[in-house]
Amino acid sequence: MRYLPKKQDELLRWAQNFSKLLSENCAQLKLDSKKVSEIVALVTNFKAALDKSREYDRTKSDITRKNAVLNQLREKIKCFTALYLDYNPAMTSDHRIAMGLKPLIPVRSKSMAPSGRPRLTAKTGGQRIIVSYTDEDSGGKARPKGVRGIVYRWAFADEEFKLVQKASGPLVLPFREEDLGRAVMVSARWDGRLGDQGPWSNTMKVFVA
Repeated sequence: MRYLPKKQDELLRWAQNFSKLLSENCAQLKLDSKKVSEIVALVTNFKAALDKSREYDRTKSDITRKNAVLNQLREKIKCFTALYLDYNPAMTSDHRIAMGLKPLIPVRSKSMAPSGRPRLTAKTGGQRIIVSYTDEDSGGKARPKGVRGIVYRWAFADEEFKLVQKASGPLVLPFREEDLGRAVMVSARWDGRLGDQGPWSNTMKVFVA
């Protein structure tokens, strides 16, 4: 995501401001306070891991832990922003600018947000799941007019959703042997040409086989 700074110190300052404003505006933006607290805790953990990785007696495991927390923080912020902020009706341009997010491109009347939804099907076997789509309105395999791609989200039944954005084609999810039999929840929505996205499809439950 382009709004996330690449340098670690800049990312830390950005994330501290982001998490502070999430906490202050949690009620106004109708956010889940538990999920906001998870962001705040990750920012605190990242600062501690970053500080530890710079100490004179740091170890290789300290560096590894810092990198793991960094990646986790980036992924958490990207998913949280896409799921709870980007199309939150209570979120204003002033909120986005203050939080360090890119303003959304206004949607012109000739390029409305996609109104339809993908219809998903899945094949499972060989320790992977392949999710394909058709257009719910036309039944065709091609994307509807005015759509540039598709956004998938998936998660194990007891975990948070992960986002995967693609121009076209199926979603291929590989798994490990220990994941056999676990339930995976998958849904998707169309990605419009101006960054505007349509409604999520019905959530499909698939078991790893």
